[in-house]
Amino acid sequence: KKLEEQEYRRRLAESLAAYNESNKPVLDLACGLSFAAPDKKDVDALYAEADRRMYLEKEKSDKRRT
Repeated sequence: KKLEEQEYRRRLAESLAAYNESNKPVLDLACGLSFAAPDKKDVDALYAEADRRMYLEKEKSDKRRT
């Protein structure tokens, strides 16, 4: 799962960088990824975990900018 997450992040970062090379305003992206086993049905918990991870990424991004 960690490798999948890293691949998603890499692909999103590359796509955003390509977009920002030729477009204004420049866009920034914060997303949270969450994975669940196929037998899990608790969508609310999955969404909550993705939301939590998104805010962690936003905090990291803000700290890198300062």
